[in-house]
Amino acid sequence: MTQRSELKQRYLETKAQLFGWLASKLFTCRETGVDGLVKRILLPNKRKATLDDTSNGKS
Repeated sequence: MTQRSELKQRYLETKAQLFGWLASKLFTCRETGVDGLVKRILLPNKRKATLDDTSNGKS
């Protein structure tokens, strides 16, 4: 088994934390990030919906 220096170990731990933080920001469920982009592409735009689209057919 290889041995790491303390500096190399700190570097790898910091890198792992940074990539974990970056991934959580990229794959967020909010307006930004990859999930937000997919939602904007796949889901219908609520602002463009007309009254006929949103009504349930009852008068």
